[in-house]
Amino acid sequence: MISTSRLNLRSLRRLPTSILLCPLLLAGCGRAPEIRTYEVPPNELSVPFSCTVPESWKLLPNDQFSILAFGVSGDPTAKMTITRLRRSGDGYVLANANRWNRQLGLPPLENESDLPEVEFANRTGRLVAIEGNGKAIRAAIVEHLEQPWTFRLSGPSKQVSAAAEQFDAFLRTVEFFEVSGDN
Repeated sequence: MISTSRLNLRSLRRLPTSILLCPLLLAGCGRAPEIRTYEVPPNELSVPFSCTVPESWKLLPNDQFSILAFGVSGDPTAKMTITRLRRSGDGYVLANANRWNRQLGLPPLENESDLPEVEFANRTGRLVAIEGNGKAIRAAIVEHLEQPWTFRLSGPSKQVSAAAEQFDAFLRTVEFFEVSGDN
């Protein structure tokens, strides 16, 4: 005679695994958490720097890459964006400059040293100032806590040219917050 417990074990071995897992799967079901979105006023944004934004610039919604975006003229395509880049080894400055060159139909640069240095935020960065096909980009790239940051003015050439002086003045107001271990 076979004991009941032994019979049950043999019977369970014959059942498909999916049936055995059903109780576990059902135990995980429940109400999905509610997704909420919040609008954060500009003075409460969490960025690792302070700056003075020109009064004529208007805060815009961010795109998928930017942390902050500002309209710099009446033309909605002229804007200044601030983006924290992912560092993908050396060459990220040249890679971004060449990506922007392609966007304007310009040939790639050979060396990062082709880009002038720019001093702002108590750091030395690189300045990209390009124009092509009626559009222009003026951007500064600098590192903070081993993270590259871009401050990029882009749009129609006329608007970018008109806003270039304000952009340069804006860059001089950027100050990254120092934390322990930041050099």
